[in-house]
Amino acid sequence: MHKNTLRIHLIEDPVILHGSPDDSVGRILSGHVSLTLAKPMSVKCISLRLKGKVEFHRIKEIWEKVTIVDRTWTLLRPGMDNYLLDAKTHMFPFEFALRGNLPDSVNVAHCRVSYRLTSVVERPLFWNIKASRVLRIQRTCSPLVDQRYIPHSSLGVWAKSLYYNISLEKGSFTPGELIPVSFKFLSQTKEYYITEIIVSIREVASYTDLNLKPTIDSEKIYQKTFDSRLYPLDQGFQVTLPMPTNIHCDCSSDIITVSHLIVAKIRLMDAFQRRWYFYINVPFVVQSHAQHELSNSPPSYESPNAEISPPPYQRVEVFCH
Repeated sequence: MHKNTLRIHLIEDPVILHGSPDDSVGRILSGHVSLTLAKPMSVKCISLRLKGKVEFHRIKEIWEKVTIVDRTWTLLRPGMDNYLLDAKTHMFPFEFALRGNLPDSVNVAHCRVSYRLTSVVERPLFWNIKASRVLRIQRTCSPLVDQRYIPHSSLGVWAKSLYYNISLEKGSFTPGELIPVSFKFLSQTKEYYITEIIVSIREVASYTDLNLKPTIDSEKIYQKTFDSRLYPLDQGFQVTLPMPTNIHCDCSSDIITVSHLIVAKIRLMDAFQRRWYFYINVPFVVQSHAQHELSNSPPSYESPNAEISPPPYQRVEVFCH
């Protein structure tokens, strides 16, 4: 060992909250702080702080900030005398309860929600030792109660003549996954014909700033144009859209909501060579890999001792009168 090191270790990263902000009972934040010393050191106390904040970007280069959580826990309490720690690695475990209505960690164009853990080793007559790390908080809801997880589609008719059906194979995807989108069109007349289809992935963020002013931002994540002459519109066809790995996950709280859409722009031409177009939206959910695994693999409640036979009991004669 050549130097002193202080690190914060988490058992779960990201921390997953179960249920909606109104229903969630919260989560236990657990882990340990490790202090590795190259030589014996005198220490007054060791603490761990969790700070969460929301930032709104309203004016150029100026962010409004508000603190949503700020708690400090003492891992090594100060006493009458200082502690003399040996030259080795010291572990300080912690378990703290997080409330269930904390907003998800997110970083979009004009709004950020972030959490940070900071540990401080206070020393007498010397500089303190500090270490910090980002804490990511995400949320997952049961697919049995969250209707967003039902496979999505959009059916309708345009101009009373063109029937359309756009569907996804499932309702939720993970970053970097391919999204298969199925199309089918049926025209009742020959008045209109489709010239091209522009398909895009859009991310929509809606939030309320400190002045209670609602704002909606929409960002085009990916876009591709398809020549309709290359596809059998009436028989149906499928295209595949690549989802970026850095796309944000869906989240919903009182502060910010992030959602995603497949947007198809249908361009047409009529018998008089006039150009027309209309839009079709299909919502879908973006989950992290941890959220996806928890949503599709609920925890088992089987007792670990279920296969162990009960202990023998002494036979007792019972007489009834």
